Amino acid sequence: MQCWAIPCPKAFETCIHPSFLAFSGSEAGLPSQGPNTIQLTKMEYAMKSLSLLYPKSLSRCTAVSTSVVTQQQLSEPSAEAPRARPCRVTTADRGVRKGIMVHSLEDLHVKVRDTLMLADKPFFLVLEEDGTTVETEEYFQSLADDTVFMVLHKGQKWQPPSEQSTRYQLALSRKPAKIDVARVTFDLYKVNPQDFIGCLNVKATLYGTYSLSYDLHCSGAKRIMNLPRHQLQRRGASKPSDPPGDQPFPGLLRPETFSREELVDVLRAAVVDRKGPLVTLNKPQGLPVTGKPGELTLLSVLPELSRSLGLGEQELQVVRASGKEASGLVLLSSCPRTASRLQKFFTHSQRARRPTATYCAVTDGIPVTSEGKIQAALKLEHIDGVHLVVPVQSPSRKDIMEGVKRTLSHFRVVATGSGCALVQLQPLTVFPSQLQAHMALQLCPVLGDHTYSARVGTVLGQRFLLPVESTRPQRQVLNEALLGRLCLTPSQAARLPLHLHLHCLHLPGARPRDPPVELLAPLPSYFSRTLQCLGLHYQ
Repeated sequence: MQCWAIPCPKAFETCIHPSFLAFSGSEAGLPSQGPNTIQLTKMEYAMKSLSLLYPKSLSRCTAVSTSVVTQQQLSEPSAEAPRARPCRVTTADRGVRKGIMVHSLEDLHVKVRDTLMLADKPFFLVLEEDGTTVETEEYFQSLADDTVFMVLHKGQKWQPPSEQSTRYQLALSRKPAKIDVARVTFDLYKVNPQDFIGCLNVKATLYGTYSLSYDLHCSGAKRIMNLPRHQLQRRGASKPSDPPGDQPFPGLLRPETFSREELVDVLRAAVVDRKGPLVTLNKPQGLPVTGKPGELTLLSVLPELSRSLGLGEQELQVVRASGKEASGLVLLSSCPRTASRLQKFFTHSQRARRPTATYCAVTDGIPVTSEGKIQAALKLEHIDGVHLVVPVQSPSRKDIMEGVKRTLSHFRVVATGSGCALVQLQPLTVFPSQLQAHMALQLCPVLGDHTYSARVGTVLGQRFLLPVESTRPQRQVLNEALLGRLCLTPSQAARLPLHLHLHCLHLPGARPRDPPVELLAPLPSYFSRTLQCLGLHYQ
């Protein structure tokens, strides 16, 4: 006969009927296997169970058994392993830092020995922040994640962190601020509304401090496409104008877009004074005085202008004029003798270092001194198809013979504001682009100077001169603050006219005892607008 040995916990005995327990192994003649063991035959066990497990006793047995199982599950400890925790370790000099994942203090010792390759060298661990020794597992488990432990060997002591290390710790606990590594902007613009394609300005700002700018010019697109000129530009068409609301340079004319008749009308309206044979004009910016044959210049339209002013056969000739990019006074004479006498006066004044012309200029930057003289040896070089003025250091007699000229200008700061200055300039010598080159040497290029301003570099707010050999003419780059004051976009700033105006000329009287004559030309409208935007006042 088969027998079952059923382990019976003490709690289970309460749900078994007494008569069930009375039917023990001793009555069946079987050996006993312990106080909590019941031995029954298979048939007797089944019959006894069916007769005793009525609903009431069944529910009581189920409830007791459930409570026992629940109590056992809650009282038994969990055998799960502790989770891995991130820690950091450093050497005594804080020169080496490592990050590791450990489960316990013992695991930390093992991985520190492996990570720092300590071999069999004895060491002990302390907290890096205050030197507290870590010896027990309970204290180790109470520490926060990413705790920094310092490894000390025999004879080494914990030292407080230095100032540099303190900054490092603060940096670890502080969320790093976002820094722009590079910001690149692309600006497509047209210098002349009649340009077919235009120009592209690329500006890169590195780490919010260093700025680089480069201009790409497409000046020969019409020739490249080999299209007839009349298909690209219709004769007699009205002059293109800036779009509405986009007129940052009021009163600025584009002489290169005029016909001969239109240019004569503009010059006749620009006459500011007529005394005898002398005619004084206020020349618009961008009009060349002389040029190649066939080009539209002031000299080429003087016959038409003379007839327009009613001078008949007396043709005007130029006595004194500003350069192409500058605006201001032009002195003309219909009498050759008067013109010759005035030219001799200007030559004698130049030799005597007496100024006869006064220019007004707005500079990007403020000169160090409010008044002074600028002396520099200059020469004219042909670089990349363009005539550029180049300074010469300590010129020799041979350099003077080869075209190097010692130049001199006097300057006086009239007003300052917004990082710019209104300056009066008086050239005491005559040389092409002398004033522009002189102000670039003073690290204060003239506003709108797209030729020599590239020689002035800026790093961390400090200006310096760049080598002439490594710089080429490019559009003047203005900082964002100045663009904001002028209410200009980068594309508009690329068309900024040169703010250099021949404001006053001093002439001798008609007779030796007569007082000198002073001729004045008012500032252009765009020049006055710039002064108003920058808060510069000129009387």
